[in-house]
Amino acid sequence: MKLLAPLSRVDEVEMLIGSGAGELYCGLVPEAWTEKQGGWLNRRSPRASFTSWSSLAEAAHKAKKAGVPVYLTVNAPSYQAAQWPLLLEMAERAVADCGLDAFIVSDPGLVSVLADQGYCVHVSSVAAVHNAQAACFFRDLGAKRIILPRSLSLIEIEGICAAVGADLEIEVFLLNDGCAYEEGLCRTSHMPGGFCSTAWDYGLIADDPIAPEVKERWLANLADYRKWIWYLNSCGNQVSAKGLPLGPCGLCALPELQRIGVSSLKIVGREASFLRKLGAVQLAKAVLDKVGAVAPEEVMRYAQQLRDTPQFCADSYMCYYR
Repeated sequence: MKLLAPLSRVDEVEMLIGSGAGELYCGLVPEAWTEKQGGWLNRRSPRASFTSWSSLAEAAHKAKKAGVPVYLTVNAPSYQAAQWPLLLEMAERAVADCGLDAFIVSDPGLVSVLADQGYCVHVSSVAAVHNAQAACFFRDLGAKRIILPRSLSLIEIEGICAAVGADLEIEVFLLNDGCAYEEGLCRTSHMPGGFCSTAWDYGLIADDPIAPEVKERWLANLADYRKWIWYLNSCGNQVSAKGLPLGPCGLCALPELQRIGVSSLKIVGREASFLRKLGAVQLAKAVLDKVGAVAPEEVMRYAQQLRDTPQFCADSYMCYYR
């Protein structure tokens, strides 16, 4: 299994690879797109992407020297017909001038076209591949990898891995970034502080008096919901006393993810700070190195020991794979 790390600046390349990243992914919002199209080219804020071809090429060439592939996100849920010529022009340039290795795509039409033109395509989690049938659909379109939604359980992931076998690589979320809903069925921006990461206030309205025990259960459920939202939002965008990023985590599941055939482990946060990315990659690499060397229970204990936030782990709200 390889660690896939987020990249948004040239000076992050050597740090991420030196800390254990075996793959890198990034976004690009070039001037031509901003001038002609406007809007977001991929599923993250433009500030989380490279803004020039020269900086993207420099970063990709640095990674190439280290033998690490770089993937480009072109994963808006869909694109307008008028945007397609520029998208295809960008794909050609990304490979020819920058040497990028694959495109991360959501739109089934764009998956099909890019694959037909010989490009390597990874299907984004925004495509909402929830089962083996959906995975096989994209395989038949020419995809080489599926990035599974963060909402899937280990049992569901195992079923998909078993169904596709060696035909498709499977990538899953490992660290950072949660979503209260299903990102692939959402048409808003996915970012910290969005409406879906807000703990809304609710009230009970009824024609008849509300029994005290019903109100008590309601308030308890609301408190649990607000706690869960806080965890999804990276625990208030905090880091631990050790400087490690807090938030959604799948470290304890690494032995099981390896057993069922997962190929790539995604660390989220293209928009994150240099130090947050560094901490996430170092944390993931330290735990991944234990997989296969010690028993799964020891991997779990080691991961929680490194995190040094026992209450957060005990609550399980922070776990991708409970």
